[in-house]
Amino acid sequence: MVIRPIAREERWQAELVMAAAYEYGVDPEKEKENAKKEPDVDGLRWEARNRALGAFDENGRLFSHVNSREYSVRFDGTVQKMGGIGGVATLPAYRRSGAVRALMEDQLRDMYARGFGLSALYPFSNEFYRKFGYECGAMRAIWKLSLSALPRWPQTGTVEQIFPDGDFSPLLEVYNICFAETNLSALRDVYNAALQKPENWNGTRYVYVWRDSAGVPGGLMISKKKETKDGAELNCTCDFGNENGFLFRDAEALHGLLSFAKSAFSSDYATLRFTVPANIPLQSLLGENYETQCELSPNGMLRVVDAEKILRAARCRGKGTLVLRIEDGVIPENCGTFALTFGEGENRVARVGARPDAVLSIGAFSALILGARPDGGARWENGARILRKEAPFDGVFYGKPCFLLDLF
Repeated sequence: MVIRPIAREERWQAELVMAAAYEYGVDPEKEKENAKKEPDVDGLRWEARNRALGAFDENGRLFSHVNSREYSVRFDGTVQKMGGIGGVATLPAYRRSGAVRALMEDQLRDMYARGFGLSALYPFSNEFYRKFGYECGAMRAIWKLSLSALPRWPQTGTVEQIFPDGDFSPLLEVYNICFAETNLSALRDVYNAALQKPENWNGTRYVYVWRDSAGVPGGLMISKKKETKDGAELNCTCDFGNENGFLFRDAEALHGLLSFAKSAFSSDYATLRFTVPANIPLQSLLGENYETQCELSPNGMLRVVDAEKILRAARCRGKGTLVLRIEDGVIPENCGTFALTFGEGENRVARVGARPDAVLSIGAFSALILGARPDGGARWENGARILRKEAPFDGVFYGKPCFLLDLF
């Protein structure tokens, strides 16, 4: 088995591996022709951000691959490089060969060498990726509302629809307002370039922006019709296969979008479905609606790639010193005992030989430092062993807005 980057002319093999692994159709000849084409500007940007890594057999045949895509993301008021892991696939005949382990470890060590602070992925199995130091992220809430049962809130703003030849910049304005202080949210040049392509409208996906009385964008709704056993659903969730959206800066924007959805769609749709970070408390904002449903699930998995870098960048509360021993089975540079002193200007981090206040797996450390757990979460986190309860854990580990919206 040889582990190396996948060349541009070999990408057609990667498409075949994906198709075989996930059981969908692909045209091999078409993929070969595509691989021969010189990439356009968007393609060159894609290449610059992606590190496609493959496992090849003795005949040079690709049989497994893992992709890492570079993002600039927010973390506690700083910007960090994050590697988004995707395209994890192996031909069935080569499964359990150790290829994915070798590829994942190579990707993570390469991220560390290139100055990445963080990584994230969307798992098929939490336990599988815990072996590589990932841990479940913060929770997301998937809301399902009956349009007919929604109250009628006073409309204080306006809603406009954006067409393919229109101005999509208000979407980015809304995104930046909603996620300005959210860990793991990516810095974007545009909200979603694919929405501006005419072919996107063949899938009946529609885009709306809510503006307040001063004309300032404060909410967005990107919807697609979905037939369910309960009737037609106005689907605004953002996940693989459903790159929709439902964002609002505050309660006024939320009520504006819901009032629009009720007035415009309740005669043709039974329900509205959307996803928000679970730390946004919508319970008191939806009226007396007993048909409301809410599901909770982890918002992907996350991982710290460079523990010392992230400790230095962390936004701490109060003053104190916390001594942590971190254990990382993939990136040895993260292993050791770190003394974090905070509250006197910039954080000071030093490797020490002192007895630690806690011993943390890299996964537990990642979930806690990113704020994916509530205040006091260190006591409950799998992989965290507290040795000194009176240590200032709440100054370092506390709940913060933490959410992945980009798909990779």
